[in-house]
Amino acid sequence: MDTYTPKLTNQQATAIAGYIKPFLPPHVEIPALCHLDRTAFVDKEIRKLKGQWERGILEALKRFGSVEFGKRKFRSGGEDFELDAASPAAGAIAIRIDIKRIEARRDIHKRCDEIVNKAARLKAAHPKVRFAAVIYYPFIDEHGNVRSRLESEHIDALVFAAESKDSVENAVKMLLARLGVAR
Repeated sequence: MDTYTPKLTNQQATAIAGYIKPFLPPHVEIPALCHLDRTAFVDKEIRKLKGQWERGILEALKRFGSVEFGKRKFRSGGEDFELDAASPAAGAIAIRIDIKRIEARRDIHKRCDEIVNKAARLKAAHPKVRFAAVIYYPFIDEHGNVRSRLESEHIDALVFAAESKDSVENAVKMLLARLGVAR
C-alpha cells in the first residue's frame, strides 16, 4: 500500500489505525511523529538506492557475460544461503558472485569474514564452483587492505565498483574477463 499517493480511503485508514494504535504510547507529540516519518522515508530511500546498485551489477552481468546469471540459493551444513548472482540461472552452479556493500570502515572485518566464509561453505558443497565478489567500499585508499583480507583459496576473483553506472560496468567487465565468461 502506498501511504503517500493515492490517498487512503476511510476504511483503509481505520484498518491501519486499528492495527497501529496498540503499539503506540498513550500520547505522542505531532512533531515527534513527523520526525519518525521523515526518518523512515530517508531510510527507505537509502535502502532503495542500495538495492538498485545490486540490481545494476546483476543487469551488467547478464548484459556483458557469455553465460546466464540469476539469483540462486544453495544449502551447506544444514543452512540455506542466498546467492546474489550465480550461473547458470538453473541447474548445477558453475560461478557464484557475492555482491557486497561495505559502507563503513568499522564493518570491514565483519563483511570480509562473511564473504570468505560464504566462499568456503560454497566450495565445501560444490568444490568446482568459481567464487567471485563485487565490492562497494568508498575508501579507495583502503582497497588494498580489503583485498588482502579477502585473499583466500576459495575466492577466484574480486573487483571493486563505485555507485556510477560506468564504474559498475567496468568492474563487471573486468570480473567476467577474469572468470573467462566475458562476451
